[in-house]
Parts: sequence; structure tokens; C-alpha cells
Amino acid sequence: MTWPAAFALTLLLEIPVVLVVLGRGWRRDLPAALLANALSHPTLWFVLWPMLADVSYATALLIGEAAVFSFEALLYLGLARSLRGLSAGVAANSLSLGVGLLINELSRYGLELI
Repeated sequence: MTWPAAFALTLLLEIPVVLVVLGRGWRRDLPAALLANALSHPTLWFVLWPMLADVSYATALLIGEAAVFSFEALLYLGLARSLRGLSAGVAANSLSLGVGLLINELSRYGLELI
């Protein structure tokens, strides 16, 4: 999957989750969700992945996703000033990680969804 497709899919999946879980209104939460993803997604793809090129895929995935989960959860936690922020980060990233892994697995069998 290309970076633009992965980024678009991430936004499509994560933003609604963040809006629902934070529940402070889309005018407050949409910019936070866009900012979190605009900072974390390219950093994962263009900084962390290349730095982790010499480790196994599982290790790179664990380190990279832990960094993204932590960054976004802490950002939302700081903005919401409640555990809803932490929940928003974990829920949104869990969904996009799961869908991304599913798409990658299906592509190994010749089914290209994106």
C-alpha cells in the first residue's frame, strides 16, 4: 500500500472514532485528530520505518505502533483532560492497525483492496 492510500485510510478510520470517543464536538476534536495523524503517520512511515529496517517486521511493527499509540493517546489525553483522550487514542489506533494488518494479509493472497 502506498503512503497516500495508507494515510487516507487511517484518516477515514481514525477520525470518526476520535470524534465519537472524545465527544467534545467536531469543531474541537477534528483539528486535534487531523493534527495527531498529520504528525504521527508520516513520522512512522518516513522516519521510524527506515530506522527500524534492520529488525524483524514484528519488532518494527511493535516499536512503531507503540510510538504512535503513545503519542496520539497522550495528545488526546492532554486535550480532553480526561481518560476519554487516552481511550480515543487507543481505540482509533487499534482500529486502523487492525484494518491495516488485515489488508496487508489479504494482499499476500493476491487480494488488493487499496
